[in-house]
Amino acid sequence: MTTKPPAQPGQKRSRRRTGSYAAADAKRAAILDAAIQRYAQLGYLRSSLAQIAADVGSSPAGLLHHFGSKERLLLAVLDARSDRVIKLIGADDRPSADVDLVEEFRTLLRLLEQNIAQPGFMLMFSKLSVEAADPGHPAHGFFAEHYRKNRTQTADHLRAAEREGRLRPGGDWDAMAREFMAVWDGLQIQWALDPEHFDLVAPMRGWINRFLRAYAVDGLDLDASAPDA
Repeated sequence: MTTKPPAQPGQKRSRRRTGSYAAADAKRAAILDAAIQRYAQLGYLRSSLAQIAADVGSSPAGLLHHFGSKERLLLAVLDARSDRVIKLIGADDRPSADVDLVEEFRTLLRLLEQNIAQPGFMLMFSKLSVEAADPGHPAHGFFAEHYRKNRTQTADHLRAAEREGRLRPGGDWDAMAREFMAVWDGLQIQWALDPEHFDLVAPMRGWINRFLRAYAVDGLDLDASAPDA
């Protein structure tokens, strides 16, 4: 983690970037938004810097000024997506005892609802994850680590819930973590193919409820255990 240097005596630290810095930040944000839309439509391999530059009224050289290369722009887009998820679900370094499994599932459903309202991120992520299966793809390492980390964290949270007596003992939590991720990604792909007629949230909620009823010691489900119920 990086830290800012302390302010010198009599010096006020600026809370906002202004002038040329603010303009540069706004341009970077516009480029990221345009890249997200292009990647959602065409994927990374079929999107060009010229297309993205035209979308923001710039030139390929202008994009390179801000991001350095097409590959670095891609990684910046993926970082922006990760930041967006973290803002909703929080950091991943909480102690296991602090994890409320049911509330985590509710939060993931809220994430799906936000993805539907802003589909660019979800469509982009689905398309890029398929492209990145090629070891030569610039995002291959990102996606390999993303899935490894998510599988590990999900399995660890399930094991913690078992230790705390909230899940029945003896479950294969590594296998269940893989299954959860397969359902999560598979439903999003089906939604991307037919967004007008496919209800993404309901089948995900149904899978989670079936899991809780099968494995939770007290037979919890998302509806019966709602805070206001």
